[in-house]
Amino acid sequence: MPPQPPAFLAACSPLHARLYALWEAKRGDRTMPARADFAIDELKPWLGWLVLYDVLPAALPDGHDFAYRLFGTRVVDGVPGELTAGRVSQAAITADRSFALETLRTVCRTRAPSYRNDLAICADGVSYTPERLFLPLSSGAPEVEMIVMYGSQYRDAKGNAIRPANSGIF
Repeated sequence: MPPQPPAFLAACSPLHARLYALWEAKRGDRTMPARADFAIDELKPWLGWLVLYDVLPAALPDGHDFAYRLFGTRVVDGVPGELTAGRVSQAAITADRSFALETLRTVCRTRAPSYRNDLAICADGVSYTPERLFLPLSSGAPEVEMIVMYGSQYRDAKGNAIRPANSGIF
């Protein structure tokens, strides 16, 4: 019997579902694919909206920290300040660093995708409900080495579609 698809596929946007399907195809019989498995042309529908995190093992006493490796060009518009090469523990995109760290640590612990569409309090204090898909990557090690996040479909607290500027919505 084939494995059951994750429950989030019934609720997420078609682009989130397509990225998950691409991740699944690339991983094959492995726990997770490598970053090198993805050709830039394959990622065109999501380019501009991707964030890539490096996993920094045992960087903090209470668990992993994460370095921002790449921000898509559209993401940069919503990020307050320059975060590339910064650490999530020092400058999370959301106002709640512990929430951001725990989301990423869960992906590392489970070595599985994570989908979030819950309320996010942004760096400017404004609340949004963005869809976010976190996908683990590894070049062959059993541990997660990188996490790619795709976020879009931003909604305000009333469910209205929006695209805020300079809000740090991830």
